[in-house]
Amino acid sequence: MSSPSPQLPSPGRPPVLAPALFLHGHDVDPASVLALAVALGSEVLAGPLVVGASGEGLDGLDGPGRAWFEVGGAAGPACAFVRASTAVAGRVIIGYSQGAALAFALACDGSEPPAAVVCVAGFVADDVDPSRFAAPRLLVVHSDDDAVVDPFYGGLLARHAALAGASVAQVSYDGGHSWTDAATAIVRAWLAAV
Repeated sequence: MSSPSPQLPSPGRPPVLAPALFLHGHDVDPASVLALAVALGSEVLAGPLVVGASGEGLDGLDGPGRAWFEVGGAAGPACAFVRASTAVAGRVIIGYSQGAALAFALACDGSEPPAAVVCVAGFVADDVDPSRFAAPRLLVVHSDDDAVVDPFYGGLLARHAALAGASVAQVSYDGGHSWTDAATAIVRAWLAAV
């Protein structure tokens, strides 16, 4: 008995995408977040900047990994990379740290916005106009003891999105600048409710 052939999309029909897209943080090996993405029912997209063992090419990095943009760099090219790589409109974009800044930027770049954005330990990138936030919903999850991205910046995300007319939820957790099981539980509960 032969195994069934893989089903390819019919011409003119888009491939079925996961309802959510997970954008990893700065200097993170995407393979290390695969289990998290599976737990969230999301696709993972790897940042385009490959960081070598000595961190050459990107400021502030010590080891191998990937990033969306250089520290203090512009999110605009990363938005273009994501949009060229996969669909954004109609999906939930989940980001952690620099990936959260990129998720927020994707809702501000003037293109068709995501259905919702989840920012864990996020901030507004320097080249983003937060008044252009166009997604209808935002969840901000930030640890009160985050020493890398001050919780103040999570509050700014929430305030800018609310001023732009989005429905905003903001939740804190203990865990520093780490995606913990508590953060996963918060995000999963919110995703189940929207």
